[in-house]
Amino acid sequence: MKNNSTKSEKCIKRSETSDKGNEKCIKRSEKVNKILTQLEHGTKELFNSERYQKYLVTFSKFTNYSINNTILIYLQNPNATLVAGYKAWETKFNRHVKQGEKGIVILAPMKYKKDPDDEDSEVYIRFRTTAVFDISQTEGEELPSFSPVSIVKDMNGYQKLFTALAKLTDYKIEFAALAKDTCKGTCNFTTHTITIREGMSESENLSTLIHEIAHSILHEDEHNSRNQAEVEAESVAFVVSTFLGLDTSDYSFPYIVGWEENDESLLRHSLKRIRDTAHVLITQIEEELNKDDLTTDNTNENNANTDGSNDNNNNSKAVQGMKLF
Repeated sequence: MKNNSTKSEKCIKRSETSDKGNEKCIKRSEKVNKILTQLEHGTKELFNSERYQKYLVTFSKFTNYSINNTILIYLQNPNATLVAGYKAWETKFNRHVKQGEKGIVILAPMKYKKDPDDEDSEVYIRFRTTAVFDISQTEGEELPSFSPVSIVKDMNGYQKLFTALAKLTDYKIEFAALAKDTCKGTCNFTTHTITIREGMSESENLSTLIHEIAHSILHEDEHNSRNQAEVEAESVAFVVSTFLGLDTSDYSFPYIVGWEENDESLLRHSLKRIRDTAHVLITQIEEELNKDDLTTDNTNENNANTDGSNDNNNNSKAVQGMKLF
């Protein structure tokens, strides 16, 4: 009788454990579904030109993140600049989240096996919700000042940045008069030539060059609609220009309104292409500028530590370490 009783107790415990597991699974699914619904509504809002542009400002700070998570960050805290998990702030940066701060909910991938007891079992990916916090929600040890690369306000700095951008493409770059007054630049896929309108400001020259480089990367072998191609190239230019600290006041995105009948799946596809291209360009620009010791907002002299090192490289490593999904 004792053995039977023990077996019954074990069965009950297994049943209770299974029930608790099911409850957790249901709650987890409910949280994920809630955030996916928020994501769906948020994506629809991006078909508004003004909101799309505001989203790209947030987007420029998080090109390491998935499209879904950049949208979620934008929806919950459009002013976020640097985010990490609760424990990450404490263990990696000697900071802690302020009491009462509400986390930014994003999606995190989670691997699981179809059969946990089988080492060779097929592995699946599902998502759970997790919270991250912006640096403004934390306090503690000061981080090295982080700011994107900014153009030096003299001709020498402009020339270095223009040269760095020119190295990112194998297209010939030239300045010339263009027939249409509204046209700032062209990208000729046949002759592999980028033409920039003569007589524009330095900032316009740089933004136009980024725009045309984006065309050369994204659209040489693609057959996209004019609307889609322009949204993608202009978005890459806006994101990279924002990162570089260039003037973006004259940017607008009229093509996004009613674009492709508000096809959300196509927008997501384009956003991924925009994210990937902007991330590659930003990374390569930094590498080129670091070769010439072109600094960020402050000079090397101001940023130098007592041992002669520079905080800028540490900043990049810190931000790279905060990449999540």
